[in-house]
Amino acid sequence: MTVSTLDTALRAAAPGKIFELAAPEGATEYAVWHEYAPRTLTGDDAVQLEAPRVQIDVIWQRRGSTLLRTVKDTLTALELPYEVISHGYDDAWSAMRCILQLEVV
Repeated sequence: MTVSTLDTALRAAAPGKIFELAAPEGATEYAVWHEYAPRTLTGDDAVQLEAPRVQIDVIWQRRGSTLLRTVKDTLTALELPYEVISHGYDDAWSAMRCILQLEVV
């Protein structure tokens, strides 16, 4: 699995609602992902594997939004376990926000 494969799958599942790093101004229902410090596996005195870590922020402002369920279902279909870091109303975004984190291996 690659980060590119993850991006492609998310964009196919939620066309026009998935973005890398930032969403367009004025968007009210979207998911933004970014890659950050990889987790490494060391063996034989060397790094054997670097697994990119990804954070996905899902933002929505209307009741009944299915975007979060779509993102979670896509991760499950890709067999990528995720952790919910935060889920609730975010004053800074004036919207509901769920933060998911995962490792892409």
